[in-house]
Amino acid sequence: MRSVHPGEVLKDELDYLEVTPIEFERQIAVPPCSVHSSVHKIIAGSISVTDETAVRIGRRFGVDPQFWLNLQSQFDRFNVAGQAEDEKRRSRPEDWKGSS
Repeated sequence: MRSVHPGEVLKDELDYLEVTPIEFERQIAVPPCSVHSSVHKIIAGSISVTDETAVRIGRRFGVDPQFWLNLQSQFDRFNVAGQAEDEKRRSRPEDWKGSS
């Protein structure tokens, strides 16, 4: 099973509407920032959806901001659980190689 980052959902919505991330930021009144926009970073999965961003995105799409926060929370939980399982698997003695 795979968890979906909210950026994937946002990208699908913007593609459907034929709106660029820069234009979308203008629409939701995100202040301009550094080289890459925050919407671009969300779409890339490199940053999380914050409360403030969820409110702005939710307002633009006419959905409860909690929708976006829930997507982020599920994504985060899924990844933390996966990392914990990976660490558990790596810590089994039968997986140790060449230890003396």
